[in-house]
Amino acid sequence: FLDQARKLQPITEVEASQFMGRGTDNSNNVRSRALDLLKGGFYDVESMSFCKCASVVNSSQNLLLVRCECLASQKDQHYTVYLCFEDKDGGHLMPSPYSSC
Repeated sequence: FLDQARKLQPITEVEASQFMGRGTDNSNNVRSRALDLLKGGFYDVESMSFCKCASVVNSSQNLLLVRCECLASQKDQHYTVYLCFEDKDGGHLMPSPYSSC
């Protein structure tokens, strides 16, 4: 998995904004809380898994799907996060509906 992850592009500011709004001025400070949870280890590394798959829209597009359990920031519950990347060197994050929480 780490070899695959090292080939991917880091998530950009634009991609993060698509999921969580711009900056920290969104209504409930989602980006700031998400970063605090990441730094605090509120994700279950042992739950991480990945698989290679293809898009149902474009079957020639190879994708890498990453799954991880994360603790919610304001509730006592876990979320399953799915991050989908292009499966190639320098692969970028695929937006919703490919990636979701």
